[in-house]
Amino acid sequence: MKETFGNLTLLTSPLNSNVSNDAFDKKRAALQDHSLLVMNREIVSHERWDEDAIINRGSELFTLAKGLWPVPKAAE
Repeated sequence: MKETFGNLTLLTSPLNSNVSNDAFDKKRAALQDHSLLVMNREIVSHERWDEDAIINRGSELFTLAKGLWPVPKAAE
């Protein structure tokens, strides 16, 4: 699950280096304190970051992406 769509986010290089191998509770606290991105607010709303949370987030992000970038109609 580590490198799946639902587990990815954007962090500054210093923040990423600081939390990269920490447990979720430490990462969560760092994101709350140092990240201003809306997509990270959703992550910190979770008490646990497990496979179910990652799968659900991936599905939600994919649905959002499909709405933002619809598949073009096929040329006739």
